[in-house]
Amino acid sequence: MSNPAPSMDMYCAPAFADFNPEHAALGPTPERLAHLDEHGFVIINDFVDSPWIAQLLEAGRRVTEACAPEVGYDRLDTSRGYVHRTGDDEPWAIRGIMHPAFGEPVFAEFHGSDEFFEFCSSW
Repeated sequence: MSNPAPSMDMYCAPAFADFNPEHAALGPTPERLAHLDEHGFVIINDFVDSPWIAQLLEAGRRVTEACAPEVGYDRLDTSRGYVHRTGDDEPWAIRGIMHPAFGEPVFAEFHGSDEFFEFCSSW
């Protein structure tokens, strides 16, 4: 069996839950649950107006800057597989962002917040 040449076409996911107006209502609606059951994911917008968002965005920017290729390992040792990078070595996905090594406790604080726990409990 031979492997065909890799496609150079841009990949486009077949389903986008965030563009479906049926998923705009908050919480575990029947529409969201059906999408989750069928596709294995659902994009939520429940925290869009949360005061946590501004703090999380700023912390995310700081972590991304600390993981930039020109910084190297001076601010943060990202050599242990936490950071997925683009072909140009730019960070695009940072795993384990709650780890203390990143120095941004707001991620763990959010995941331990009453607001987040109440959301999870509703599902």
